[in-house]
Amino acid sequence: MVEVNYTLRGLNIPAGNHKVVFSFEPEVVKTGSTISLISSIVALLIVAAGIFFATRNKNKEKVQNIK
Repeated sequence: MVEVNYTLRGLNIPAGNHKVVFSFEPEVVKTGSTISLISSIVALLIVAAGIFFATRNKNKEKVQNIK
């Protein structure tokens, strides 16, 4: 590594074809993304269950009113 400044990185590379990849993939970001995805799925399931039971109860009330 070559010292450039506080925000940039530098690298001495000899002539030729190269692929240089600087990656920053902390484990905490992956964990947070997984927790966020699971939370979103659970929230959607709760909303879907609420809609299902609300419509089901309305249908039961309609059938009881008809009798």
